[in-house]
Amino acid sequence: MTDSNWLKIALQLNGRGGASELAAEQPLAETSAYWVHLDYTREESEQWLHRQSIPKAVIDSLTAAETRPRASEVAGGVLVYLRGVNLNPGARPEDMIALRMWVGPTGLVSSQKRALLSVDAVKQTLDSHQGPATISALVAELVDQLIWRMEEVIENLESEVEGCALQLEEAPTSSLTPQLSLLRRRA
Repeated sequence: MTDSNWLKIALQLNGRGGASELAAEQPLAETSAYWVHLDYTREESEQWLHRQSIPKAVIDSLTAAETRPRASEVAGGVLVYLRGVNLNPGARPEDMIALRMWVGPTGLVSSQKRALLSVDAVKQTLDSHQGPATISALVAELVDQLIWRMEEVIENLESEVEGCALQLEEAPTSSLTPQLSLLRRRA
């Protein structure tokens, strides 16, 4: 099922750190502890969500063109919008990638437009039977992977800011304005 362009991950957690593939036609209502990850830009994703009887408010949230990081209760679950640094080859880390998650009564439905290494890493742990055993642990692992990948990017920005601060202390000049402006945008 993960070979389609719109359906990236469809798994049923086994409660012991592993998971098995779910068929696209398998109703989520008959599945417990599932993780389905979609490309929200594809029409097939929205159609599939409707067939699964996912509440419209959730579908609209998972497929929205623009989002801001937040968390809120929606339709008997929790909707979480997060962002991760873009560590794809040739990309700028500050070109953040949105990850939308709805933690529903029995599973997790997530969506994104571009690939996130954090999502791939969590799937690999499940494939190797060393992943999260519960949906709450799955969400925690996804958040942890996102934060872990941000650390180096944030440390690099801090180092650049420290360098500018030292230059300003030694010789205050307006020549640092473009560099500070660029750092501010990246941050």
